[in-house]
Amino acid sequence: MTTFEESYDPETVDLLDQVLADACAHAASRVVMDEGIRTMLASAVLEGAKLGLRERDDVLRFALRAIPTFREREAQL
Repeated sequence: MTTFEESYDPETVDLLDQVLADACAHAASRVVMDEGIRTMLASAVLEGAKLGLRERDDVLRFALRAIPTFREREAQL
């Protein structure tokens, strides 16, 4: 079993929490929100942070791409 240990300063935790709330609000405009979607978004927010994203809009866009309908729309732009 692999264990990953990541720690973030309080400001980053606040940012990631706000991004998750914003991502859920955006997602609710296109999909039925349930615990699975929220978990997917939370995982994507953490993945974005792990990749070094620290700007709110960058993390938000990264997280929303976890949902197929957002990826499809972005591909059309």
